Amino acid sequence: MDQEQARNDLKRLCMSALVAKGMMEKAALDKTLKVVERMSKKVPKGFFSNQHRANFLRLAVLSPQWAKKPLSGLGASAVGFQDLFRH
Repeated sequence: MDQEQARNDLKRLCMSALVAKGMMEKAALDKTLKVVERMSKKVPKGFFSNQHRANFLRLAVLSPQWAKKPLSGLGASAVGFQDLFRH
């Protein structure tokens, strides 16, 4: 898999699709986190950081329209990748 393909796959990752297929929310979140952790190692170097991983996870969990809003709009301060998973 090339780096741009990995980045595009992460951008399209959607936890709600797993839930829609019958997966429990906790299991879907766990699977989403594991996919982001695994796939984020394959993205271009400019997108391989904790902040980028947090953004990919946020996009997958919150949906595109919410993920594009600033975190301040969600009532959170600067959160890291692991912080997003804990909530």
